[in-house]
Amino acid sequence: MTPASRAWVLLAMGLGLSAIQPTACTGRDLRFDAARALVDERYSYLGDPGPSIDAARRLQREPRAPLYERNLEVGSAFIYPPIAAKPYTPLAALPVAEAREALSIFSRLMFLAIVALLAALARPRWLALLAFGFFPLLHAVQLNQATLPVTALLGGAFLLLMRRGDGVLAGVCIGAACAIKPQLALVLPLLAWHARRAVLGACLTGAALLAASVQYAGLANHTAYVTKVLPALSRGYAYFANQSVNGLIQRAVVAGDIGIFRMPERSPVVAGLTIAVFVAAYVATVVFVARTPRERGFAPWVFGLSWLVCTAISPIAWQHHYCAALFLFAMVATAIHDGRLPERLWVPLAAAFVLMAAWFEVRQLRDVAAKLAVSHVLFGALLLALVLTRAIRMLERADQP
Repeated sequence: MTPASRAWVLLAMGLGLSAIQPTACTGRDLRFDAARALVDERYSYLGDPGPSIDAARRLQREPRAPLYERNLEVGSAFIYPPIAAKPYTPLAALPVAEAREALSIFSRLMFLAIVALLAALARPRWLALLAFGFFPLLHAVQLNQATLPVTALLGGAFLLLMRRGDGVLAGVCIGAACAIKPQLALVLPLLAWHARRAVLGACLTGAALLAASVQYAGLANHTAYVTKVLPALSRGYAYFANQSVNGLIQRAVVAGDIGIFRMPERSPVVAGLTIAVFVAAYVATVVFVARTPRERGFAPWVFGLSWLVCTAISPIAWQHHYCAALFLFAMVATAIHDGRLPERLWVPLAAAFVLMAAWFEVRQLRDVAAKLAVSHVLFGALLLALVLTRAIRMLERADQP
């Protein structure tokens, strides 16, 4: 059996198991509801974008009104930078049903844009269809998550880096994504070795959007975001959907129901371990990137690895935050298909895809050892990071005379 055949068998077995396990445990599979949201807005939710719509409404009624007064301990709240409320202004005056319908249409368009970007990156092109089986992306559509335009922007950056090398336009995409998800700025120092013009474009775009944000929402809201929201979010969550290293540590150290969405009690142990892993992983990535040749062909690979590491070590990385991993899968699969990477990478690549793409019912797990399985998306991301590091070193050796 060839490596490609073994990879397909692994995909079929893994995704097949994930199609059986949730229904066997609870009688319901959330993935099917998420898939229905692609064609029926009644299966889409306003819970996540609701606070953003409310923030846009408040600023529309009272310019520079305070946005971060809500308690962050339990439930959803507006936790984005102030500028992230601006795109929701057209929805502020709409009834709930109409707002949901409009957002659902937009989310589905973003889904199609992401599939189109995947098709532009992948060879063979039909690999883009795997997006229809990637639960983090389907769930993002169902939730009408801001992750969707961020993923599209990251996909645009990947495509530009792949086709044009170090370019300012790629940086514009990254900078716009950082305006919604500020933690993505952690990627910029790592990318500076290989795509300085892209980093410059990202910084200029970020600076321009920050100025526009201050003009839109006022300086006080930005001060509150930096001094109140970011420190609170840095505690992370033990909630099962948090697929960061912090989430893994939280569930191992802090007792509680991982199916309840609430912020855990402060824990010096969790904070210390999270910081230690963050520093170790970031420094290791800096060293790896610094040793990678500064050639334009490596820019998208360095960008992909940096994004993946920074996502995993952030205090919060919900399942849908890993949507952009699809572009990394497409990049590696294309290199294998074109003969630039060995076929033996198909199997670990397929294993990483199953771990990240599948929906498994894990909320009933209570034992500390069993809770390791809750972080299957994180483990898939770590495996994908290993594949990327191996791929980069193999490509580096192949380019040597």
